[in-house]
Amino acid sequence: MLRFAVTLFAVIMSSTCQKFGCLEGSTHKLKPSPEPNMRECTLYSKSSCCYADFTVQLARSPVIKISNSYWNRCGQLSKPCEDFMKKIECFYRCSPYAARWIHPSYTAAIRSVPLCQNFCDDWYEACKDDSTCVRNWLTDWERDRSGENHCNNECILYSEV
Repeated sequence: MLRFAVTLFAVIMSSTCQKFGCLEGSTHKLKPSPEPNMRECTLYSKSSCCYADFTVQLARSPVIKISNSYWNRCGQLSKPCEDFMKKIECFYRCSPYAARWIHPSYTAAIRSVPLCQNFCDDWYEACKDDSTCVRNWLTDWERDRSGENHCNNECILYSEV
């Protein structure tokens, strides 16, 4: 009976206590480590997949551009919407937990991340009066040779998407 209990414990622990790591994007670290000098994304400062210098881009307000992606293609984001977008960017770039949902065929991306309904509701409330020209900020942009994002469509309110 003891052998069964030990085996069961080992199986449960190996399936629930997974090691965390980083996504394989060009701006991600190879493995999480402390970043005590972060300007934003401080939730991840003890175990971060991004470097502190990346967070300088998010510390400015209004945020205009992160790497080669402009956030203001349809006008400046409101402060509540910008704050929400920062949370999402911090999770994607800095969280050692994001790799749990790594996309199987594109290891710099995540897929099927479980979201709470209240998170979605709060996000909608924060951004409903802001405008966008794409439905999906990851895949729907027109990208030029340098990788910079451009609108394919007219700008509309998030509440109309």
